[in-house]
Amino acid sequence: MGARRTRLLAVAFCDRVAHLLPDDASRGWIEVARRYADRKAGRKDILVTGGGIIPAEDCDALTAQGIGKLFGPGTPLADLIDYINTWAADHLE
Repeated sequence: MGARRTRLLAVAFCDRVAHLLPDDASRGWIEVARRYADRKAGRKDILVTGGGIIPAEDCDALTAQGIGKLFGPGTPLADLIDYINTWAADHLE
C-alpha cells in the first residue's frame, strides 16, 4: 500500500473512532495520529513528540517508528522548548 493511501486509511480510522473516546483529552490524540500518519506519508516537516509515563521498550519502539524525543514526567519545560527549537531549525526552511 502506498504512503498516501496509508495516510488516508489512518485518518479515516481516526475519524471513525473519535466518538468512542471518553473525553476531549483522549480525542486530542486523534490529531496526534493524523500527524503521525502524515509523517509516515513522507511529510518531514511535522514533528511528533510526546511524553509521560511510557515504558522504556515502548519508547524504543516509538523512536524506531520515527516519533521524536519522548519526555518523562518532571522534564523541565526549557528542555522541551530547546528540543523543538533545535528540531525546527534542522528540519524547516
